[in-house]
Amino acid sequence: MKDGTLQVLTNAINCEKYAFSESQRNVARHEIGADENTVVLACIGRICAVKNISFALDVVKKLPDNYLLLIVGGGEIEQLKQEILEKQIEGKVVVFGERKDIDTIMNGIDLLLLPSISEGLPMVVLEAQANGIKCIISDNVSAECKVLDNAEFISIDNEDKWVDCILNSNYKRVEDAVHIMKEKGFDIKDYSSRIMEIIDLCIQQDE
Repeated sequence: MKDGTLQVLTNAINCEKYAFSESQRNVARHEIGADENTVVLACIGRICAVKNISFALDVVKKLPDNYLLLIVGGGEIEQLKQEILEKQIEGKVVVFGERKDIDTIMNGIDLLLLPSISEGLPMVVLEAQANGIKCIISDNVSAECKVLDNAEFISIDNEDKWVDCILNSNYKRVEDAVHIMKEKGFDIKDYSSRIMEIIDLCIQQDE
């Protein structure tokens, strides 16, 4: 701004689109193949080296048999499937590939895992939190992506830390997640209004 002030704009999403739905949860879990006793972990995003999906595979291998890892995203899918075979965890991993209905799929998962080697403010973490999901995130990811109090950052130097966190996690969703997201400025509608306000201020300063 010309007056020397700085306006910071975060990423934003359509929070209502990702609000939790019990009926959509049933639909998603049926497709995933999860029963009421299954704890569904998920990695959502492009499958590539920086996303560190191999780490998530090593983590789920150490978990009890009722834990299932869902992987959603395009990219290096064939290499991923080969790695799953090599680690002998075919029964503990489901690969969906690239999908357009992430908002529906979110309802079926219990924990989001983001073990990225590096990343800024990932949209998928905002989307998961709008659904009320607990997120376990690599400490290499920007701290700005933590909106809900139950989100945790953990180092990726040891799978056992992640295993312990998962086993000791409360999978109950945050009921007022959408309200919290909106209140903290992560809703696209409020975001658009803020942009218009900033544009108006810039115009006024030029007059």
